[in-house]
Amino acid sequence: MIDTVHPEDLEAIRLHLSRQHAYGSDRFRQAIEAQLGRIVGPQKIGRPRKENRGQSRLLTPANLNLPDL
Repeated sequence: MIDTVHPEDLEAIRLHLSRQHAYGSDRFRQAIEAQLGRIVGPQKIGRPRKENRGQSRLLTPANLNLPDL
């Protein structure tokens, strides 16, 4: 059976299996995600960014809340 699969396709299948991603078209992936209720494809790498709450990250006397001398 492996002899009939194109080497590029075989490499793509192995890559998807090792990363535990669904292998197929976007439509297929979306259908599987809808059925399972979870993401089955690659996601963005890293931790989500914190929301900017309007606070400056710079240390200035105004945002240090120091007592008056």
